[in-house]
Amino acid sequence: CWSDIRDRWRREGKTPPPQELQERVRGAVKDSVRAHLVSDVPVSVFLSGGIDSGAIAGLASELGAKVEGVTIGFDEFSSLHEDEAPVAAAIAKHYGLPHTVRRISHEEFKEDLPRILDAMDMPSIDGVNTWFASKAARERGYKVVLSGVGGDEAFYGYSLARQVPRAAMLGSVAAAIPSGHFLVEKACAYLAHDGAHPKVKGIPEFMNSMEGTYFLKRSLFLPRELPDFMDPEQAAEGLERLGGSPPGVAKANAVNGPGGVCLLDSSLYLRNQLLRDSDWASMDHSLELRTPLVDAALLDALQLCHPGFTGGNGKRMLACSPQKPLPAEIINRRKTGFCVPMAQWLADAMASGNSNGQHCPSKQANPWTRRWAQSVIKEFVPEGQ
Repeated sequence: CWSDIRDRWRREGKTPPPQELQERVRGAVKDSVRAHLVSDVPVSVFLSGGIDSGAIAGLASELGAKVEGVTIGFDEFSSLHEDEAPVAAAIAKHYGLPHTVRRISHEEFKEDLPRILDAMDMPSIDGVNTWFASKAARERGYKVVLSGVGGDEAFYGYSLARQVPRAAMLGSVAAAIPSGHFLVEKACAYLAHDGAHPKVKGIPEFMNSMEGTYFLKRSLFLPRELPDFMDPEQAAEGLERLGGSPPGVAKANAVNGPGGVCLLDSSLYLRNQLLRDSDWASMDHSLELRTPLVDAALLDALQLCHPGFTGGNGKRMLACSPQKPLPAEIINRRKTGFCVPMAQWLADAMASGNSNGQHCPSKQANPWTRRWAQSVIKEFVPEGQ
């Protein structure tokens, strides 16, 4: 039957006491992992240094599955906080699981880039990480892998769940003050002229709602920027089809602010980017990627409990869902995400005169995601179209 994932954050519910809530989380996540382990071939797990994949690995071990952790590493991250290989190794050791680290070099990225772009069915700034992790798993002979994608959306893991409602409230207050909107416009114009992030120009337009603030945080470009690097008529048609302001972002109507962010992330960021990119990236290596934390039965079991996941409680409960919880240093470790050193690689390309750098404005900051997106779009849209 049809189920609208957004309803999960729109239904009022009574949060059970912490111990009972922990048991519900444990039971629901364990049931999901058990179901996703069913296979007639060996199963691996994408093991990062985070709670999501670590909890899946721990529960798989508890269930008696002989899964191997697969981690990708980069020399550019060596000895930095972004290097998840040592942390992933510690998690594998904690649960007595076999573990392999596959190092990816800049040269290998350049060699594989044509195949990566060919595997994409539409431009994306994501998926490169999953593509290389899938390559590593396939090299180990695996046909099935478990991924921790979706854990942040289900258990309030992103910092945006705290930041966006707070920023939206401040924006609404500023907009309500006489001359407040004018002062914000002047400040943003000054910051934009002084080399701030290009999206700062959109603050006056989108600052006074949670949906607008979310759009500013998650979007790569402002609507007004699109005609600068794609056909203006196509840009106008796309924005018209998305509709609304901000484009394509409907009112959340969640029971609380953090839940509204999780609702938007699940129905937009997770659905349209993370899951779609996981799909093409794994399929290019004939790998079946399974997502125990994006599961209808799991979401149904926890749908009235989510207000208890705020303030970091959700991820802590996920970390404690195995009988042998993740170590405290993993639970308290600052989040890094599934990183690829794209910023360094693009900086090297710019320094060597690669055309990727030609889009970088001389006075404004231009994050690697925007430069990479512009380069990828050029691969999909021939010149003059």
